Amino acid sequence: LGVLVMVYLFNIQALPLFREAARELFRQEAYNDLVPVLAHVRRLEPRDADVRAIEAKMHYHEGRRREAEALLRGLVEEGCADSGVSYLYGLLLIERGVRHEALEPLRRAVELEPASGLYRFRFAETLHLLGRDCREDLAQALELAPDDPWINNLHGQVLLGDGRVEEAIAAFRTALRGLPGEPD
Repeated sequence: LGVLVMVYLFNIQALPLFREAARELFRQEAYNDLVPVLAHVRRLEPRDADVRAIEAKMHYHEGRRREAEALLRGLVEEGCADSGVSYLYGLLLIERGVRHEALEPLRRAVELEPASGLYRFRFAETLHLLGRDCREDLAQALELAPDDPWINNLHGQVLLGDGRVEEAIAAFRTALRGLPGEPD
C-alpha cells in the first residue's frame, strides 16, 4: 500500500510536468508522442481542462472535427480561459453553417487575448457577414496587424460599402501585395 501511495504522490507532483510536456509536444505537432502523455494525464486527472484543450486542438488539426467540437463545446460551456478553445469552437460553428452561434465564442477569444489580430479579424469578419457593424473591431485588428492581407481585404469591403472607393482600392492593394496569387 505504501508503494501505491508513493507512486500516486509522484504522479500528482509530476502532473505539471506532464501538462508542460503535452503543450510542447502539441506545439511541435508530435501527435504520436502526445497521445500517451494525454492518456496518462487523463488517468491521473480525468477532467483536466488543459489536457482536454490540447486534445481538442489536436483533433481539430488532424481534421477530426466531430471529436474536436465535442471537447471544445464542453470546455467553452465550462468557461475555459484558453482563447484558442473559444476561437476554434467559433470556427467549427462557422464551418457547420451556424455563423450567428460563433459570435459569442469568437467574442470570448478576443476578450481572453485582446492583442490577437487574428481573433479580432475573425470576429469582425463574422460581424460583417452577419450584417452587423464591425468597424470598431476591424479598426483594432488593423492596428494590431496593419499589413495582414485578410484584414485589409475586409477593410476594403467595408470601405467600399461605405462608398469610400479610393480608400477601398488602397486597402485592396495592400491585401493583394500580401497575397499576390490569391483570387479572393
